[in-house]
Amino acid sequence: RCYETGEGGLEKDLKKAVEAYRKASSNERGVAEYNLRHIQRVVGKEGLLELAEEGDANAQIELGVMNQYGYLYEGQRTSHKNAIEWFKRAAAKKHPVALFYLAEAYDAGNGIEQDKLRAFDFYLASAELGFAPAMNNLAAYYWSGTGVEKNEKQAISWYIEAAENGEPAALYNLGKRKEKGDSKYVAKSIQEAMDYYTKASIMGHQGAKRALMKLLKKRR
Repeated sequence: RCYETGEGGLEKDLKKAVEAYRKASSNERGVAEYNLRHIQRVVGKEGLLELAEEGDANAQIELGVMNQYGYLYEGQRTSHKNAIEWFKRAAAKKHPVALFYLAEAYDAGNGIEQDKLRAFDFYLASAELGFAPAMNNLAAYYWSGTGVEKNEKQAISWYIEAAENGEPAALYNLGKRKEKGDSKYVAKSIQEAMDYYTKASIMGHQGAKRALMKLLKKRR
C-alpha cells in the first residue's frame, strides 16, 4: 500500500505496488482474494486485461477469480466459462494458485463438467508446488477416497504439511482427527485437538471456533 500511496517515505510506484500485493497473495487464499481488490484498483480493468493478454499469469488468475467468484466491476456479469479459460492459461505456466482454482472448478462442476479425478490431479499439482489450501483439499480427497483410492496415511501427511504452511482449514481438520481418534495414524487427544482448534480459531476459522467452544463447555 505504501508504494500505491507514496506513504512511509517510499516513492509512489504502481508497478511495485501490484507486485507487493501479489507477493502477499502467494500462499494464502483469503489474502489473495482480499489483495485482488487492491490490484484491481491500482491497474484498473484495462490494465488487467492488457497484462493477462501479454501472458502475465497473475493477471490471468485475477481475471479468473473476478469471473468465477464475482469480484467484477460494476455492471459486469459473472462468467464461469471465461474464468475457466483464464485459469487454464495460467495453469499452463504451472502457477500453483491457478492449478488450485482449476481444481476447485472441476471439484464443484463450476463452469466446467464436474470431474473429481481431474480435480485430484490439479490439487496434487498445486500442492506439490507448495500451495497450502491445495494441500488441505488434497488431504480431504485422500481421507474420503474421492478421485483417488482412500489413503489415511497420505491424508494425515498432507494435513500436517498444510498446517505447517499456515492453512487454518488443515489445523481444523487435524483437530477433528485428534478429537475423534478415528485413524490409526493419529492418536486421540482432546488437549491436542483443542490446541489445533485454538490455532485455527486465531486465524479466523469459524468451524474451529465452534468446535473449541463445544470442547470447553464439556470441560466445565
